[in-house]
Amino acid sequence: MHQTICLIDGIIERKYDGTVWNPQKQNNLGVNLKKWGATLDGKNVAQQSIRTLVAAIPQYLGFVYINTDTTPNTICLTEAGMALWHKHKDELIKIPNLRDGKDSLITKSDCVLTQMEKLQITNPIINKDCENIYVFPFRFMLKILLRLKYLDKEEIAYFLFKVRNEDEVEVVVQEIENFRSLSSQKREILINAFKKTHIGNITLVKASSAGYFMSLCQITGIIDKITVYPENKTRSIPALRINEEYKDYVKEILDKKYNKAEVFDFADNLQLWIDYIGNPERKFPPISVTIKNDTNSNFLIQVYKENICKYDDLINANDVLQFPMFVNEEYNVKVIDINTGVELTSMDVVPNFESRLFEIHAENNDDNEKDETIEEIAEDIIEHCSSQNFSGKTLNYISTLNKVLGLDKLNDKSLRGAYFEYYAYKMLLKLLDLKVIDNVIWNGKIGKYGLPTQAPGGKTGTPDIIFTIDDTDYVLELTTIKSKSGQFAAEGSSVPDHIRLHKMNSKNNVVGIFCAPVIHERNTNAMQSILEQFDIKLHCITEKDFINVLLTKNRDNIKNFLEI
Repeated sequence: MHQTICLIDGIIERKYDGTVWNPQKQNNLGVNLKKWGATLDGKNVAQQSIRTLVAAIPQYLGFVYINTDTTPNTICLTEAGMALWHKHKDELIKIPNLRDGKDSLITKSDCVLTQMEKLQITNPIINKDCENIYVFPFRFMLKILLRLKYLDKEEIAYFLFKVRNEDEVEVVVQEIENFRSLSSQKREILINAFKKTHIGNITLVKASSAGYFMSLCQITGIIDKITVYPENKTRSIPALRINEEYKDYVKEILDKKYNKAEVFDFADNLQLWIDYIGNPERKFPPISVTIKNDTNSNFLIQVYKENICKYDDLINANDVLQFPMFVNEEYNVKVIDINTGVELTSMDVVPNFESRLFEIHAENNDDNEKDETIEEIAEDIIEHCSSQNFSGKTLNYISTLNKVLGLDKLNDKSLRGAYFEYYAYKMLLKLLDLKVIDNVIWNGKIGKYGLPTQAPGGKTGTPDIIFTIDDTDYVLELTTIKSKSGQFAAEGSSVPDHIRLHKMNSKNNVVGIFCAPVIHERNTNAMQSILEQFDIKLHCITEKDFINVLLTKNRDNIKNFLEI
C-alpha cells in the first residue's frame, strides 16, 4: 500500500501519466521509491520489480494501469489513483527502508475500501485464471462473513475463489459449514489434494493469491486479520473477520448502497473497465442498454457522452443494438441517414436499472431498405465487379462512414472482396427460399457497421460459399481481382486447397466453382490440374455467366450448367 502511494507520487512528479511505458521510466520510478525509502533495503529496485509492483495493488484496484490499447503501451493514472494520492500525499515521510520504517507506513485507506467494494471479477486486467467469473469478490466475502463470523485462508482459497456467480452465497455457506464438520484427517486430505491442482497451487502454495487477497482486505480498514484454531485442524491458521465497529457499515452497503448492482461482462474492453473502476464516483458497472429500431429503415447510430462519441454502429430495420452505459448518466443518441450522412434526429437518454430500452423515432423516405429481388442483387454484383472499388448504395454508405466517422474504407480491397461474397450469398439465399437449392453456407460474416468480412483465406482457410443441390456440394470461390498475376498470387493455391479440404470432410459429391470478373486460362488450367489429381471438377466462370444461370431460378438448369 505504502509503495503504491510512492509509485503514484513518482508518476505525478515526473509527469509520466499517459506516456510510453519503457525501461527508462521504470528505472526512474525505482529511484523515486528509493527517495522515500519505500524498498526493503532502502536502495533502488530493478525494472522488473517496478513492473511487478504496478501489476499488484495499483493496477488490480484501478489506481494505475498499463494501456495496452496504445502502441507502444503507456502508463496511465486514473481518477481513483489521483484521489488516493491527494488523500495520503501529506502523510508520506522519508524512511530508511520498509523494515526499519514500518511504524511510519501507510497501511490502510478508505480509497482502497472503495475500490475493493467495486472490484468485479472477471475484468480485462486480471489473468486467465479468473475468466468466466461474474462476482464482486469483496462484497461476496462480506456476505459470507456476516453468516460465518470468519473465513480462514484455506476456506478463502478452496471455497471463495471457486465462486462464479453472485447467487451462490447459500451454497458456499453450507459447503463451509460441512467443511468445518469434517474430521481433521479428512480436512487435511482434501486440502492437500487441492494444493496439487493448478488452482490450489497458485492460491495456497506458490505466491499464494489467498494470502494476497487477505492483505488487500486488511488495507480497507474494516477487516481484521486474526489467527484461528479450527477444531478440525491441528495447527492455527490466519483468517479474516469484519471489525466489530464496521458491521453496521457492512450491512448498510450490502442492503442499500449496492443492492441493485449487476455484474457486467467487460470482455476485453479495457477502456470501459477503467471508466468504471478508475472513477471513484461510479458505484456500479455499466448496464447493457437497448436501442430499438421499429422503422423499416437502416440507420447509423452514434452514442455520445459529454460530446465524445463512445459507440457507433449500423442498426438495421426492425432490429436492436445494445451498448454499455452507466446508470443515471446522460447520453445523446444520434440517428444518421446512411446514404447522406445527415443527422435525422437525436435523443437524450438517462438509463437506470428500471429503464434501459429506448426506441428510435426517425423518418427516412429512401426505399433502399425494401426487400431486394434476386434480379436487383444480380445488378449489384455486376456493378460491383465493374467498378473500381464500390458502387451504388454500398458506395453511398461507405462514403457516409467516412464523412461521419472518419472511417475510410473506399480503397479497402478486402472489403471489396467481402461484398462480392455477401452479394453472392444473398442471391443464393433467394434461391434457397425458392427451394431451387437445398442449403447454402457463407463462411464470412457481417461485422460492425454492417460491413461484411471475407471467409478466412490461406491454404488452411475455408471455402467462401458452399451451396448444395441434392447430393452435391458446390464449393464457390470468388475474387474481384482482374489481373492475371494478382489473381494467381491470391487464389492459385488457396482455391484448390479449400475445395480439396472440403471434399475430405463431406459425404456428398463435390464440384468446385471459381468465379471472377476475368478468367485467365493459364491460371485456371493450373488450378484444374491440381484438383484433377483428387477427381474434383473445377468450373472457372465469370460472374456474369454465374449470375445468368442463377437467374433462371431452375434447379435442373443450374445442375446441368455445373455438371460433375
